Amino acid sequence: MTLTVEELIAKEEIRDLVGRYMRGLDRLDVELLRSVFHDDATTDYGFFQGGPDAFVEMAYNALKDHLANHHLIGQTNIDIKGDVAFGEIYFQAFHRIVVNDEGKFASAHDLRRTFAMKLARAGVSMPDLKTIMRHSVISTTMRFYLDEQAEEVSQRIAEKLNRKVYPGTSVDLEESEST
Repeated sequence: MTLTVEELIAKEEIRDLVGRYMRGLDRLDVELLRSVFHDDATTDYGFFQGGPDAFVEMAYNALKDHLANHHLIGQTNIDIKGDVAFGEIYFQAFHRIVVNDEGKFASAHDLRRTFAMKLARAGVSMPDLKTIMRHSVISTTMRFYLDEQAEEVSQRIAEKLNRKVYPGTSVDLEESEST
């Protein structure tokens, strides 16, 4: 595939934009973070949809209590189609959070679960939380975010469906016994 000079410049400008976005998150620099968005931009992160100002506020509030934030950019795939670009950017996020007055490193998975737990406690329904967390089966969502109630709730749902389930799984006994 042969790229034009303009396409190469566009790709480099997008990579620069990604770097400024991550730096804005890491440094909690709201002006820098806001500068990567057009005024009429929309964002959709699954758990959050909104314009640039709302996103910057949400991101700042989510990260401000961390002792440190570090976003490591991975593979960057950018396709240019005329005057439109499509991109897929991989990154890893590392955060140093306070636990018992001490710093602790938290992985993206730790933070994802913390975020989901807050949603669950705020009353977000399990089907909605399953969608947000991209779990393939609702029993996974329930096991993580209903704590000790998960088994009881799973059993009640199974009884309503006239099915038996193995505790802690999504395996249907009737299906497994017939195979």
